[in-house]
Amino acid sequence: MSRFAPHRPSSSNPRPSADTVCQKCLQRGHYTFNCKTTARPYATRPSRTQMLENPDKFAKIARPAVNEDLPDEFLSKKGLADKILKENALKREAEEQAAKRKLALKGAESRRVFKG
Repeated sequence: MSRFAPHRPSSSNPRPSADTVCQKCLQRGHYTFNCKTTARPYATRPSRTQMLENPDKFAKIARPAVNEDLPDEFLSKKGLADKILKENALKREAEEQAAKRKLALKGAESRRVFKG
């Protein structure tokens, strides 16, 4: 049999559980493709404008709770990238200064003449 040939349909039909919720009528016990309802129920939700005008009323919907276990650097809006870049720049400067000192010492040693 060719691997590109159509497969036989499965003999077991999926059976919805009691927890299965239809996305069309929002009732339990059947799948959306088995739904017999023609009219969909209207689920009211707040608009984005309403959420922005009354942030306290829709606080649970709009914003998840901030985890207090996070470090301060993740809670602050500014500074994490700047802090990392500043640390890297300081490391580079220290390495450059160490390389200059090393070259200066080698140059001074090569100029010395030992009389023996």
